[in-house]
Amino acid sequence: MRSQNSHLIYFSPGGTTEIMVKTVGKIIAYKNHYHNLLRTHPPKNLIPNDDLAIVGMPVYGGKLPTIARQRLEQFRGENTPVIALVSYGNRAYDNALLEIKNILTSQGFTVLGAGAFIAQHAIFSHSCFGKT
Repeated sequence: MRSQNSHLIYFSPGGTTEIMVKTVGKIIAYKNHYHNLLRTHPPKNLIPNDDLAIVGMPVYGGKLPTIARQRLEQFRGENTPVIALVSYGNRAYDNALLEIKNILTSQGFTVLGAGAFIAQHAIFSHSCFGKT
């Protein structure tokens, strides 16, 4: 069953976490509302329980970025269902899924599922460094 509305909440300095979250949003919901935590500092947002939230964060050094955590904590749910996603590169994601689950649960969300995905993590592409 597809949700009518979803809130795509993501922090994506390299752009790959954004792609991951938007891809899931296209599959699951008819209407997506975008919350790019990198570009905007969100006001306190309440997401109702009849909507779905899809949250994506990158993992650096096995942890979520501090600024991403702080901005995510501005969102509130009312037993709102959420799918939690993390992207990681050349290192394990350690306890990042547990970290994001704990943040979301403390903010009033109900985690339906979670996943970790390998992604390019460099902010600069290899082409920025010239030919090798």
